[in-house]
Parts: sequence; C-alpha cells; structure tokens
Amino acid sequence: MIVSAGSAVELALERARGFVEAKGSVLARERFDALLGDDRSRRRVEAVLTAWRCADGGFARLTLPSPVRPGAGTVAGALEALGVLDEARIRRGPIVEGVAAWLGPAQGDDGAWRAPREEGLASEDADPIFLTGMLAGHLAKLPCGSPRTLERAEAYLTSCFTPDLLETGDWRSLTAYTHLCSNGGGELADEALQWCGRALEKGLRSGRLRPLDAARALLVGDVRTLPGTLTDTQRVASDLLAEQEADGSFAAEGSTHDRVEATLLGARALVRAMGRRAAWTPA
Repeated sequence: MIVSAGSAVELALERARGFVEAKGSVLARERFDALLGDDRSRRRVEAVLTAWRCADGGFARLTLPSPVRPGAGTVAGALEALGVLDEARIRRGPIVEGVAAWLGPAQGDDGAWRAPREEGLASEDADPIFLTGMLAGHLAKLPCGSPRTLERAEAYLTSCFTPDLLETGDWRSLTAYTHLCSNGGGELADEALQWCGRALEKGLRSGRLRPLDAARALLVGDVRTLPGTLTDTQRVASDLLAEQEADGSFAAEGSTHDRVEATLLGARALVRAMGRRAAWTPA
C-alpha cells in the first residue's frame, strides 16, 4: 500500500482513491497516483494528456472525449490542461511550452481571456476575470511564455479589482486573484492578497465558502495560508475530513466528472497537509 493505516488522513486518502478508481477516467486515476508521489504516474499523466493536445499547441476540453483529429485549442481546454499539469508538478517541457505559447494569440486586446460560447462553459466559468486570473496564475509559475502576455493579463485584473468582488462573489474570483497574486501580480499583489485572506475567512465563517473552496485557493496559490486569515492547510484538511462522503468522494452532488474532480482536489489538500515530499513544490 502507498499509505499506511492508522491515520485519519491516510484512511481518508484510501477511501478517496477507491472512489476515483471506481468512477474516474484513466487520466483521473493516474492523477491520483501522482498525488501520492508515484513518479511513473506523473509521466503517465503527461502522456495521457497529450490525447487532447491540438496541432496549434492548445488543448481541447478535457471534459469531452479525446478528439480523433484534434483541431484548434480552446481557452477552457488550456485552463484544464494547465491545471492538471500544475497538480502533477509538471512545469517544463514541450507540452507546457506549447500551451503557454498558445495563450498569447488567444488573449484579447484588453489582456483578458474569454471563452467563445461554442466552448460550452457555464456563465460563471466563462467569467473573464476568473479565466484570466487562473490562466495568468499558471503562466506566472512557468519558466516559459511571454512576459508581455502576463503583464497584459495583470493589467486587466488590476483594472477590475475591488474588495467587493472577492467578498460577494463565489469562490471563482477569490481563487483567480489568489492564484495570480500569490505567484505574481505586480503592484496589485500585496493589496489584493490582504483582501483575499479576509474574504476567505469571512466566507468560511458565513458558510458562503466551503472547505473545498478554501483548499482550491490555497493549492493553486502554492501557499499554506493567506494574510488576514487564520485558515491554513492544516485547518482545511481537518474540515475536509469531516465532509468526506460515505463513498470516499468529497462531493455528494453533481455529475460524476465533477465529483471525481472534487475528490482529486480534496485528496490533494490532504496530501499537502501531510507534508509529503511530492505535495509541496513551490513555483
């Protein structure tokens, strides 16, 4: 066994793994094993991911079957692919360089990324602030990509920033700004991170945010905590243990794909809290 018995976290991981093995795709199963430190699975994650890679270096959406003849990349596909690569700590190589280069021409004149309607995103997932913050955060972690592309994205997010955006919206705005400003963000970073921490703490106390939302923000930000909050990875892990479902998942509702993604996120947070070697690799 990769994990030993006796620890509540280790037992929770075993239960989560059982759910992903039963309900997840090949890619999801390899992602879970990579979270537990299996370097062979890390390499297989990248190999499986190439099935969605397009000729232009971008990606088709991972939520769809891998295309027989990959065409042009999509904004949603780029975000999904970069999320998987980041989760597996893959930040170098041709596949990363290709999608980073693809993002430059796909960027709008104002520095934002927008997903065309045909990509089929829900309105909240198509929010340009969310898309731009998440994509820019990934670019800020990578040793490749155009600095000008990142600068333009940072300028757009700076022009859109207000504390109310973080405190009244759902997890998306909070996560987008945490992602970018923990890894870059220029002059915006110091101010925005203070507000991110406050919004995270208030959101958890009010019930507007769930422990899984807090886990997502801290994980993509590559931080253990944020200024202005008492919440850290250890507290989030403790809260997540209480929320795990009987079947090992970390989401009782939603599509099978969404429940698998939530379970991978919860497992990633638990692994981070355990301080495993494979779980903490700052950008």
